[in-house]
Amino acid sequence: MLLLFAALSFANAQTIAVPGTDLMIHLPESDPDLPAPWSYRTMDVSSEVKVGMRNIEAFTDIRLSTTAYQPDVHAVSDDLLAWLAAEDEADPYEEYLLGELVAEEHESLGQILRLPFQVADTHLEQTFFRELVLFAIEGAGVVVTAISSDSAERANTVLSEVVEMMDPMKPALSTEELPTGRVEAPSGFAVELPVGWRALTDGERDQKEMALIKGDSIYSGESASFYAVDTSFMNKTVFFCRVNDAASLHVLSPSKSSEAVENFKTYARVFLKGGQFRVTEGGDSLTGDSLPDKPLDIQSEEEVQFVELSDRDAYLWRVSGAVFDEPTTSSVFFTTYDDLGLTCAAHAQEGEEAILGTFERVVRGVVVLDGENHPMALSMGARYTRWWPFSNPLLQLYFFPIPLLAFGAWFVYKSD
Repeated sequence: MLLLFAALSFANAQTIAVPGTDLMIHLPESDPDLPAPWSYRTMDVSSEVKVGMRNIEAFTDIRLSTTAYQPDVHAVSDDLLAWLAAEDEADPYEEYLLGELVAEEHESLGQILRLPFQVADTHLEQTFFRELVLFAIEGAGVVVTAISSDSAERANTVLSEVVEMMDPMKPALSTEELPTGRVEAPSGFAVELPVGWRALTDGERDQKEMALIKGDSIYSGESASFYAVDTSFMNKTVFFCRVNDAASLHVLSPSKSSEAVENFKTYARVFLKGGQFRVTEGGDSLTGDSLPDKPLDIQSEEEVQFVELSDRDAYLWRVSGAVFDEPTTSSVFFTTYDDLGLTCAAHAQEGEEAILGTFERVVRGVVVLDGENHPMALSMGARYTRWWPFSNPLLQLYFFPIPLLAFGAWFVYKSD
């Protein structure tokens, strides 16, 4: 457990920049003629632990981790406890005994949560005393944990000292500053998010993904991604959207075109599982690829729903399977505007299917901004299919000239 700190470098600099955040840690000044009381090591932004520190005099270690977005500290206490319970289950040699979770107000960090707990390592036959603090800064949640083999009091003292070293260059945004309620994406659509859900800020989104919209539309160069999260969790994406140039994947009623529905299903399978797709129309073809964070191995499929939005149509489809061997049900939504396709998806593990119902209510209310000037993409053939009331091939408009030509030929023959 303490191997992380075996290669710690001694602290010559007075300030530690936490990777991937605007958080600084100001180490206290020390006598240059004496051994430095603190050593530390910074990791890269992809590491679970961003900074490791050690108070050499107190024989106490500090681990600093961050979440992917700014959490609602008031709301995440249950998830914090669940996270620690999952840590307990993950290691059969460690037994956790949790103390009392306390909410405090800090002068510079705002609302913080403190939780002391003990970890009995049955493999090492030793008990470690830990205490953690959770607080928010702009774009991230920060979890600082003190680990002492001596006592709970020592873990508390060292952690309190480290908390006072924290200097958020960008403090947490207020609730009013976060994208909640009706949110307009720079890629040209808007959604109404329920209470408890919010969109990622531009900075949070770019930390997660920086893909841009291609093509010649007015939205070219804007972010292609949209993420919505549940603020009662430290890390929970409830749904995400991608904007791409798949507008030639036409949205038509299943009663009019089973081929359009099958094309959508093929595209959606690739979108959820990962891989490459190609949409062909006339002599043109569009190729694309999908690299999902949570690839879904689809095992069962429901019927595709044809949804009428305020000014265009959409598809909505539920499928079930597994993500990394975890049973998962997903819902995927698709519509178009201009030369762009909008695809949104939500994943729910077993017992969390209520998320999908909320997601589907949200996407049924999707609005394309200035929709009159950004209509649903339809080719001439798709417009005809959508307009003509009959789907039977024998009742299509292009069959009408056949009997007329036959009658004309018979009339000419009789005239001769």
